[in-house]
Amino acid sequence: MTLPTRPIARQPEGTPAGGQFATSARSEAAGVSLSAAPTSLPSVYDGMETPFGPARVLEPDAGEAVFFTTEGSNAVCIRLPEEQNELVRGPKHRMDGFYNLSDPETAAAVCMGEPSAIEGYELALADATLQVAGEMKDRTRATQLLTERRTMARERTEAIQRELEAARNYEKTWAASNAALTVAKRMPDATDVDYYTDMLGKVQSLRINRGQEVLTEVGLNSRGTYSRKGGEIRGLTAAVQAAQTLNDVYSSQMQNQGAEVVRNRGNGVTHVRFGIRDAITEAAARMTD
Repeated sequence: MTLPTRPIARQPEGTPAGGQFATSARSEAAGVSLSAAPTSLPSVYDGMETPFGPARVLEPDAGEAVFFTTEGSNAVCIRLPEEQNELVRGPKHRMDGFYNLSDPETAAAVCMGEPSAIEGYELALADATLQVAGEMKDRTRATQLLTERRTMARERTEAIQRELEAARNYEKTWAASNAALTVAKRMPDATDVDYYTDMLGKVQSLRINRGQEVLTEVGLNSRGTYSRKGGEIRGLTAAVQAAQTLNDVYSSQMQNQGAEVVRNRGNGVTHVRFGIRDAITEAAARMTD
């Protein structure tokens, strides 16, 4: 006699037979495999509710930033992945990573780390305009808007680059005191800093001294980073940060901050030396003038 067959409900691997009262988990049946859940899905999808309205995705890119517009608007928005969102600073930062790039201040906050990225955002905005205009059968106007947006993108990129350059030049006028404060915090017994630059102003080596004694010395290695050449390990971080602060600062700017500068006309190497207390005192005097 054959017994009638009945469908048997299978249980996934790891689920105990008998439910919560089972004593052990059971293994998956032979020949059965469960596919893994999909990963790295786009963080925004069509129709998704966002802080700016239902999304219409422009560039669905799994695991990366996603450009989108919202229904009834051609403003381009973006959602940044977590690691990129952490780089956005200031009052425009959003914990959820959603940003409306039609706001110039928001776009600047998102793009400040890489000014040329603004052009990509503006072109995405133009593409969104192109899509909306295409639906309205007005391709000529859409093309005109695209050209205008590209021009605006270049002008905005150039303006931000000028602002960044001005900010960098301003920072250079305080390079000696900034480097001195960095060293003083970590090595309060240090008295002065001296370093050598090549003809392009790149710091090749830097020493933190206590009188005639070298406390820590770092040098530029083949990888383009700074490593310890000698002295105490406790001063390594301070020396590296000081070298990075003093990079590309003109020797004339260092002289204006009270540093001693000796140039070697033969090989283009410049030797700069400044006292830590002197640099801080000089900076404080300028601030009170």
